[in-house]
Amino acid sequence: MHITSRTQLLSWLSEHAPNKLVQRAIDRGRTTVHGLFKGGWVISTEYKGCKYIVGIRPIGIKGRMVCGLLTRVPWEYYVGGETPINKGDDNEQKNV
Repeated sequence: MHITSRTQLLSWLSEHAPNKLVQRAIDRGRTTVHGLFKGGWVISTEYKGCKYIVGIRPIGIKGRMVCGLLTRVPWEYYVGGETPINKGDDNEQKNV
């Protein structure tokens, strides 16, 4: 799958979330796409007082991606870009 929009990225994450809690937070909570980092995208989502940070990484097989939980947003590896999905939702918060 070739991801080109925020909607596609969040749809993919909802279907492939690391666990049911993250899936529920993506579907029902407040979600922020932080943008493109070295290796992939970083997204955080909050629901009912719980916050989850997820990294999504494309892998060598064409169109395949994997995701996993992160302990924090790794701002030192932020790459960004021109497209909204790579810039992220809130450029002003980036501590680069």
